[in-house]
Amino acid sequence: MKYYLGIDPGKQGAFVVIDENSTVIEKIGTPLIGKEYDRQGIIAILTKYPYHKIGLENPSVIFGIGKSAVASLSHCVGLLEGMMLGLNLSHLMIQPKEWQKECWKHVKTQKKPDGKANDTKATSIIAAVNLWPKENFKLTNKGGVSINHNEGMVDAVLVAEYVRRMFK
Repeated sequence: MKYYLGIDPGKQGAFVVIDENSTVIEKIGTPLIGKEYDRQGIIAILTKYPYHKIGLENPSVIFGIGKSAVASLSHCVGLLEGMMLGLNLSHLMIQPKEWQKECWKHVKTQKKPDGKANDTKATSIIAAVNLWPKENFKLTNKGGVSINHNEGMVDAVLVAEYVRRMFK
């Protein structure tokens, strides 16, 4: 069995494991201790399965968010990449537009209320719900029930699916 891990970085991010048949095996919110990353928890996720390939979303430039948020996200990406290198895990750094192009192929791109800008979160949610109609993405990062889709888990599962399609 081949396992693929998709990672949406950040404190509201997630890790999602799928298998070679695109079955969701596990959805995990980014482990935190208080407001800090739980490094041992992350290592446990990275070493839990014999991953065929890991995809880490690498949003290099994000418009519309503050400098401290960009710094925090960059810290997380660097931390995860360093852990994967240290653990000798085969991984890819993937730009959001790269996995979105592949995973949104059969979904109508949603627009924000202004009608001009793309609503990437809504489009990703539709793509994930279409690909995994029986999977519940209305969860908190701690596994509780939510009224909203967990955007971190949605992005992470689509990153995992992108990697599965590229390296199956």
